[in-house]
Amino acid sequence: MARTAGMVFSGTVLGVEASPTKYQDVPTIELQLRVDGVIAGVTAGQVLTIREWAGAWSMHRPMRPGDHVLLLLYPRSRLGFTSPVGGALGQIALEGSGTNVAERPEKISVRQLERAIRSARKE
Repeated sequence: MARTAGMVFSGTVLGVEASPTKYQDVPTIELQLRVDGVIAGVTAGQVLTIREWAGAWSMHRPMRPGDHVLLLLYPRSRLGFTSPVGGALGQIALEGSGTNVAERPEKISVRQLERAIRSARKE
């Protein structure tokens, strides 16, 4: 998954908007995210607009403004769409502080995940 991803980062969801016919009559979800931690393909502090086909959106946990997530996203398609690699597997919910993985019995920090992902990507 890590090698397939075009963008890998931790971030904060700023906004979510459904656009039923905005892109060539393709039902679309637009997410705005602020990049908090960089692993690949983005810049720290960057605000990204991610466009995802609404059908793919239903394959993972919905994101809401204020959510902290670590995302492994496919490279953008020719139409500008992307989605998490492996569906729900490419979207990791983080605790409110954004420093640890949420809902885990053992604490896993974002730093640990970053090291593992960089190692898999051989960076």
